[in-house]
Amino acid sequence: MRTLTRAILTAALGTSLAFSPVMANAAVVKPAGRKLPVKIVRKAVKPKALAAKAGIVSKLPGSPIIFGPNPVINVPTLASPTAPIKAVPTGRVFAKAVDNNQSIVLAGDDVMVISNTNFVQNQNIILRDRAELIIKDSAFTQNSSGPGVRYLEARDYSQIKISNSDLRFSPGTNWRITDHASLNITGSSVAADATSGIVWHEITKDAKVEIFGAPFHASITDRANISIDRSPDVFLDLDLNGAIVDQEFPRVLTDFNFPAFGGHNVYFKVHITNSVAYRWGIKTSPMSNVTVRNTDGLNVGLVFGWPLENATIALDGLQLAHYDDRLITARQMKLRLINTTVSEWIPVAGDSNTLQISNANLSAQQWDWGWANVSLSNCVIPAARAKQNVTMTLKDCSVNGDVTAADDSKITLVNSTIAGKKILKGNGQIKEQ
Repeated sequence: MRTLTRAILTAALGTSLAFSPVMANAAVVKPAGRKLPVKIVRKAVKPKALAAKAGIVSKLPGSPIIFGPNPVINVPTLASPTAPIKAVPTGRVFAKAVDNNQSIVLAGDDVMVISNTNFVQNQNIILRDRAELIIKDSAFTQNSSGPGVRYLEARDYSQIKISNSDLRFSPGTNWRITDHASLNITGSSVAADATSGIVWHEITKDAKVEIFGAPFHASITDRANISIDRSPDVFLDLDLNGAIVDQEFPRVLTDFNFPAFGGHNVYFKVHITNSVAYRWGIKTSPMSNVTVRNTDGLNVGLVFGWPLENATIALDGLQLAHYDDRLITARQMKLRLINTTVSEWIPVAGDSNTLQISNANLSAQQWDWGWANVSLSNCVIPAARAKQNVTMTLKDCSVNGDVTAADDSKITLVNSTIAGKKILKGNGQIKEQ
């Protein structure tokens, strides 16, 4: 994300749309009192590594995470031509079993090796400096149930290496790879059953990812470098803030590169070979000029924040449908869909802007921030949630889940049907007319 985002957006989103604040607060000390039942060794300090660490100066502002901290709710059963996520095989026998209830915090030159182990991690995982986490020939589970949020964060020049392992995330979790950290997954599976969800990756700044023979779901931004080969299940959400691109996103990825030749203002790189995409996601901004062609299954995020101030954006007819040729304009933003099917619309307003949506079928309306004024008319949504100082009006709408007003937000319901609960948090207000 480039420097268009204001400090108020960074602060607002940091408290509500991502895991980062939780990570920062939870990962301040190593577990005390006993050693983890795993192998941790010390690496020799290399002068080159120390010199590289001194160069960490990049701190870009954040942006909305469209799919949220537990995006598994947006991922239905995979369908042809996408291969299903490989289930954890039965009958594997490991040399040992570990059930760890403490956070794992690796720093400096720590190396943690999990090998030939059925390892269950019930807390967070933090890597910083030049630390390494190696998981090989194992079954690894990260539980996210219970109070709080479980996550993994790798930053600085840390590394995660996973090979020949079976991964399970219950019910689903978030891994953030940032700074110059790297993630390498080879020949591994992710469980897909009633008790396990996915891991959603946030790949930011100058992070590097290499995937071979494993599923991979992620949001990509900044200057990240992604390489994927022989994956049966790829789902990428691409941050196109200010981008000028004309691209198609195929299901079958024989040799795919993004951005394609002619793209501008995109600084991350994606190279995918011999893989299958379950779905694609894009996130546009007020300065984006994006054309998508020949794509089946696209999640479209429309984010209206700075540099817009006190602007009114009107959107009509955002339906889950196939579009032969549809042009959507909002101030300087242009989005053109040619021979493309939209699976989800995710409109978001922030700061002091007004967003008016009518006759639409949307994802949950819950990512707005600041003092935004959002009104929905004749819309169908899974749920509605307002926070901070957001004002939301639902008129002639159908909400298939809960309506939640948190912080100092206000929600007004006018002739709308609510299938779930009306929930108040903080000073939130819900009124009916």
